[in-house]
Amino acid sequence: MRTTKLETTAKRIKYFRLLINMKQREVCAHIGVSRNTYISYESNDRTSYPEGVLLKLAECFGVDIESLK
Repeated sequence: MRTTKLETTAKRIKYFRLLINMKQREVCAHIGVSRNTYISYESNDRTSYPEGVLLKLAECFGVDIESLK
């Protein structure tokens, strides 16, 4: 699937997590946030993301930050 078809950052975050078979709790441990906070990152209701979190997520998923934005 091309990430350009994933129209929101939340969908791209979830896509990359599932692509590498990580559980939410594993991502939380890697980026240092609570599960509730991480769940909000995968929520389509969210409109902004801290740049530092996006950097940590990109590192975790092995992608560049622009792939998440």
